[in-house]
Amino acid sequence: MSAGLDQVAAFLANSSDAVVVDVHSFSKKWTGDVHADFQRLIRAKLGRWIVRPDKKGWAVTLGEILGSKALPEKEGRVLIIYQVLILSSHGSI
Repeated sequence: MSAGLDQVAAFLANSSDAVVVDVHSFSKKWTGDVHADFQRLIRAKLGRWIVRPDKKGWAVTLGEILGSKALPEKEGRVLIIYQVLILSSHGSI
């Protein structure tokens, strides 16, 4: 997985495109700790290009994302779609 994220990072560093990383299913059941490790890995590899929601949330336009001054100039942008439901003995977390 790390090698794949490295490839995405290399692409983002050399383009001005937007990439959507949609993480929504896993072949094996992951624990909360594994999800936390995965999130740290994503931040370590792609953090420089991650688009973070602001006050506009989903109302932000692609033009605003690509023109964001908070992210590296003349480099790509990555939107991470990552939803996970972790169940505990007390229900969902």
